[in-house]
Amino acid sequence: METGLEIFSTESVEQFARLFEEAFNRRDSVRMAGFYARDAWLIGENMAVIKGRDGVENFWRSASHNTAIKSRTLTVQKVEATSELGYALGTCILAIRSAPLRPKKRNITTTRFGKGRATADGELPWISRRRPTATGNEL
Repeated sequence: METGLEIFSTESVEQFARLFEEAFNRRDSVRMAGFYARDAWLIGENMAVIKGRDGVENFWRSASHNTAIKSRTLTVQKVEATSELGYALGTCILAIRSAPLRPKKRNITTTRFGKGRATADGELPWISRRRPTATGNEL
């Protein structure tokens, strides 16, 4: 298992981003968790703190198996490092699968009364200014 980056540079962070992105897109939670230390904490907005590599693996398994997510792209924007701390800023773009379109049924009944008027069943309003006195499909 891999953990951390030996050298925290723009190039190494870019390489890490590609490896992590590929693992996510292959739904490989074991590989994703392998980048974390055994005692890592995963902290994010609107979620409980996840502790330990096993918890991190479970998180990424769940996240990567979300069928709505088609793929994930990571972009590194800024990398800074001191002897004690590395900082990387980037963006994550999720490509979402679109739901299949379902055709909407509309049944239109036409009725002729004098000059002709049209009605519809429930989904469309009366097209006529005057509501016909009869119902059905009289022609």
